[in-house]
Amino acid sequence: MTSIQRFPGSFGLYLACLVLCVSGEAGARLNEEQKTQYSRLRREYFVALALPPGRGRSLRKEHRRFRKRIEVFLKSLGETEPGHRAAATFYRAQLFYHYKAWERARKDYDSCLVLCESLAADAVRTPGLPPAASIRFLRAFTFRSEGVSAILDQLEAIPRDGAKPKYVDVGERINRWAEALADSEKIPDAIRAYELIKVFDLWEDEHENPKRKIDLLKLRQGEPAE
Repeated sequence: MTSIQRFPGSFGLYLACLVLCVSGEAGARLNEEQKTQYSRLRREYFVALALPPGRGRSLRKEHRRFRKRIEVFLKSLGETEPGHRAAATFYRAQLFYHYKAWERARKDYDSCLVLCESLAADAVRTPGLPPAASIRFLRAFTFRSEGVSAILDQLEAIPRDGAKPKYVDVGERINRWAEALADSEKIPDAIRAYELIKVFDLWEDEHENPKRKIDLLKLRQGEPAE
């Protein structure tokens, strides 16, 4: 299955990625002002997500300021430095996600993935940019308005033969979600979620072993455990 088949509607993004791959601009370097801007963005990113969203659809002033700095930084890069463009776009996607602006977040996650795919395999990863698998995981949760099955379908479409998503990026999120599904008696969905946790190794000591959890959930719905 191709990446286009895995992510419907992404053909335009795929073509954009091809343009980036042949542009020959990935070797550019940040100037001193851009380095300062990016360092500030990385610091402010954690502060921004720690603050609660504003009321209604309005961004609180700290978030407006953070978004503005992201966009100023992106404008300064133009078509150069895909790694830093990907990281800054990821920060903006996370901000939109924070406000449950699912479609806008998904659009930025998609742009971020295109930029990630344009990077050379041996390129040094930009500090603050998570692996593509983690970004795909986060992107899947932007389908919340379409229901649990839509999220699970997106998660199950993530390639399993490459780099795995990192626990630090998505582990707590999916473990809490799987537990909530189980608590609300959505047993088949919870089993699918725990299968993903098992496959991608997204659990730590404070979480129950996903295989054991799957067996217990199957017993709850009258199926034999493996």
